[in-house]
Amino acid sequence: MSRAYSIAMKSPRAALGLPIPVGRKLENAAKRTWLFVMFGLTIFFIGMYLFQVNRSASKSYALRNLDTQRQELERSVAELENKSASIQSMATLEDRLQDKGYVAVDKMEFLDVTRNAYAFAQ
Repeated sequence: MSRAYSIAMKSPRAALGLPIPVGRKLENAAKRTWLFVMFGLTIFFIGMYLFQVNRSASKSYALRNLDTQRQELERSVAELENKSASIQSMATLEDRLQDKGYVAVDKMEFLDVTRNAYAFAQ
């Protein structure tokens, strides 16, 4: 039989005009249903993938901004600690006390509290 003749042949059911059997209809319906379910799941998973990628990208931008802000805060804290250390250094404190009229102590004398000694202002 030639190929063209076999393609042109109809099945006996189609040639006689008989209806398609129920089993064959169910088989075709199952194939179509399976195809639609797989297509729907594919679309659903593509949508979920896009949603998650978009959400992670926006979170990465937020994290990058927070990291930049953290670095700026660390830099300002370091500057403030340096400034605080320079203000509280002994040389700075001595200079500020001399500006206010205080003098350095040369000779220290302590009171003996066991002898009931008192200090009076002159």
